[in-house]
Amino acid sequence: MSCAGTWENEYRSTMTLAAEGTMLFGLYRSHTGSTGTYLVVGCAAEAPADSGTGQPIALALNWHSLDPGEGDPSWHWCSGLSGQLLIIDGEPTLRLAHALAGAVDFPGVCPAGTYIDKLTYRRVAAAAPAEPATEKMAVPADPATGRWIAEDGSLLELTIWRHGDAGLVTGSLRKDGRQAPVRGVTDIAARDRGLEHQSIALATADDTATALIGTIDLATRLCTLTTLTSHATTAAGSYVQTGVSATTFRSIQDAP
Repeated sequence: MSCAGTWENEYRSTMTLAAEGTMLFGLYRSHTGSTGTYLVVGCAAEAPADSGTGQPIALALNWHSLDPGEGDPSWHWCSGLSGQLLIIDGEPTLRLAHALAGAVDFPGVCPAGTYIDKLTYRRVAAAAPAEPATEKMAVPADPATGRWIAEDGSLLELTIWRHGDAGLVTGSLRKDGRQAPVRGVTDIAARDRGLEHQSIALATADDTATALIGTIDLATRLCTLTTLTSHATTAAGSYVQTGVSATTFRSIQDAP
């Protein structure tokens, strides 16, 4: 059982994922609100799903469309999803908590903020794509680049890449003496557009899967994140699969 394939949710949005070990990548196509094709990356726990328990996964989604055209405020947003791949009535199912980091107001839609939803995806095709072929270029001066530390000592080390016009994040998270790879997305246009906040979403996994979603305050250099951590449960117990908390990281480069 794998997360690879094409998945459709109750809004009829589709997500096509490929897997390389525990790393996930692919494309997301939305049919609600703004429409387009978007970059999605993520991580899965090592233990696969079976008929008894699920496989925790976390995903990060950049809402800057990869399609050409004029953007709107949602192009500055990011989303994180965390939950499980489960077998429900014999069918592979992704049951995910979704947090949307709206870094700027979208008049007529919603003010800036973090918005929570629950999404269920059913697999509609088993074929998986190759990783998008767009050449990645480093963005060394991006505000998200570097080392970030939380009050509990958790340490993020992030490198930012340009993937088309979307921002891709690679790096690591060290917490409680353990280190895990991080993949994610961020709004690389925020500073140049004069925004106060830059959205970011990260995904990491070991025996659990965690999505960290929020914004960087470009003035104070504080990164405030909603953290969704999922562990393996049965399908019947999936209502307690994901816990939520808040974490603030500060840029080490800016420490006195």
